[in-house]
Amino acid sequence: MPYVDKESGQIVVRIVYDGAPEAGKTTNLQQLCKSMRMHQRGELDSPASEGRRTEFFDWVDFSGGAVDGSPVRCQLVSVPGQTSLLRRRKYLLETADAVVFVADSTQDAMEDNRRAIQVLREATASMAGSAPVGIILQANKQDRDDAVRPDELAEALVIRDIPIIPASAATGSGVTQTFLMGVRLATDRVRQLLLDDALGEMPVSPDSAEGLYRAMVEWEAAAAKDASLEDYYEPVPEPVAPKVESRDAGTVTVVTHESDQRLIPWAPDILAGHLWPPVTGRAVLAAVNGSETTQVRETQPWAPAGATEIRSNRGWIVHTSDDWVHGDESAGRDGLIGMVRGWVGTRELIPEGRSLFLAKEEGRWRIWMISPHVETLHDSLDSALTGDDTGGLGNALVNMARVVDLTRGDSPEAVLLRDQALTSITVTDSGKIWCMDPLRMSADSNGTHDVVSQVRTLVLSRHQADPDGVAKRLRTALIAAKTKLAGGRTPPSIFDEIFA
Repeated sequence: MPYVDKESGQIVVRIVYDGAPEAGKTTNLQQLCKSMRMHQRGELDSPASEGRRTEFFDWVDFSGGAVDGSPVRCQLVSVPGQTSLLRRRKYLLETADAVVFVADSTQDAMEDNRRAIQVLREATASMAGSAPVGIILQANKQDRDDAVRPDELAEALVIRDIPIIPASAATGSGVTQTFLMGVRLATDRVRQLLLDDALGEMPVSPDSAEGLYRAMVEWEAAAAKDASLEDYYEPVPEPVAPKVESRDAGTVTVVTHESDQRLIPWAPDILAGHLWPPVTGRAVLAAVNGSETTQVRETQPWAPAGATEIRSNRGWIVHTSDDWVHGDESAGRDGLIGMVRGWVGTRELIPEGRSLFLAKEEGRWRIWMISPHVETLHDSLDSALTGDDTGGLGNALVNMARVVDLTRGDSPEAVLLRDQALTSITVTDSGKIWCMDPLRMSADSNGTHDVVSQVRTLVLSRHQADPDGVAKRLRTALIAAKTKLAGGRTPPSIFDEIFA
C-alpha cells in the first residue's frame, strides 16, 4: 500500500492496529495522540462511529522520519473488532504495510485472541514475497492481575516469528515502543519495494479518513451484492505448535527481555540494509529479543565451526562466529551480502525464518544468523531406530526417501543436498526439506558426503547394537513407508536401492 505523495514528496505508509473487540486498539491510538506533538499529527477521527465501539476504523495521521532521504507520513488505522464487521476489518488489513495485533492478555480473552489472529493470518498470507507485511504482537493489559505473561500468550497463540511487546494501553506503557517497531517494519518494507522498483506499482490508497471511509462504503456496497459474511470468511486451519528439539546442552546463562543484559543485539538498533530478509528479518530478531535466551556450550552439528550458540525459548537458535567479525561497516556488509548470495540459487532449501543481521560491536562489525530450532534428519532417524515407535520410524524413512529422491538430477537443490551431512538436513511436518548449512560452514561439512551411504552407516551401527529389535522395527516401518509413498512422486522402490 505505500506510495509517494506527489504534492509533498512524502512516502506514505499505513500501520493497521488489529485485534479482537475491546483488546485496546483505539486506546493505543488515543495514547499516541497524547504523546505526539500537535504539529506532527492530525486529530483522531472515527467516521460513522458512536459510543465506544469502532464501526469502520479509527484514524491518526503522523509525520516523521525518513526513508533514504524522503520524508515519511504514517497513517495509523485501527480496525473494528466485532465479528459482524469482519469485511471491514479484512479490507483494512489488506492495505497494511505493518500490523500491530493488540491482544488482551487476560485468560478469559484467549479464545477471542485465537479467532482474531486466524483472520489476520488469512488476510496477510497473500501479501508474502520479497516485501511481506511485518506483524507485531502487543501483549496488552499487562497491568491486570489476571494477565498472562507475554511468552505464555505467544505459546497460547502458537506464535514464534512475531515480536512481542508487553504493554498497558490504559496507562501508556509499551504503546510508543509498539508504534516505533511498527514504523521500522513498515519502512523496511518500503526500502525493499524501492530496491525492487515496485513502489510505483502499488495502488494509491485514500490519504484521509474521509477518503478511506468513502472508499470502504463504496466497496462494501459492491461486495454485498454477491457475497455473504459466510462466503467472505474462510477459516484457516488451527496453527500447530512447532516441534522444538530439546537436549541438555550445558546451560551457561539465561537472560530475559526484561533484563538490561543482552546476549543478542536489539532489533531497533540494527540499521536498514543490515538485515536479511529486510522485513521478516527484523521481526524475527525482535521476537528473539522478546524471549528468554540461553547460551550453550554444545552447539548444533550444523552450526558454523567455532560458533557461539544462543537458544531462545520461542524455538530459535542464534549463531555468530569470530570469523564473522569485520573491521569496518563496509566489509561487514559485503560479508553479509556474500552469505545471502551464496543461498540465492537454493532458496527453496533455506529454513523458514533464517535471518542475517550486521551489528556494531566495540568499533567492529559482527554478523549474526538466526535459524529455527528443528530436529535434523539424522536425529529423527536415529531416535526412531532406537525407540519403540515404528510409526515414527516409518515417517523418518519416508522423509529420508524424499531427500534421497531430491538428490537425483542436476538442479541446484540436488547438487547441494548430494554433498550434505544428515546432521544438516531436516524435513518439516509439512514435507519441506531444509538445508541448515548450505554454505558448508560446520565441522560436519568437511569431506564428501553421500546421503544413502550415511543412512546405511547409521542403520548398520544401530543394528549391531540391537540386531533383532532394529530388524523387526525396520521391516514393519518399511511396509508402512512404502504404502505412504505409493502413488506419489517418490517411488517406493527407492528403499530397495537404499537398503540393497
